[in-house]
Amino acid sequence: MKIALDVMGTDYGPKELVLGAVQAVKEFNCEIVLVGDPETIENLLREYKADTDSRLSICPATVSYTHLTLPTICSV
Repeated sequence: MKIALDVMGTDYGPKELVLGAVQAVKEFNCEIVLVGDPETIENLLREYKADTDSRLSICPATVSYTHLTLPTICSV
């Protein structure tokens, strides 16, 4: 199963969401696509020693969207 997770869409910042994703791939052996600012996500993955885990991938999304913005396709 592959899950997409918007790690930038929280009041608390991406740190807890990335940590949760790291824990989830270990516990449930799933794949997670982390959506957000690549540099921020890469730094957090390194901090959690998960930067080489192939079950975690990044879909760059550095633009702010409104309800009028058309969806973007992310291919990973």
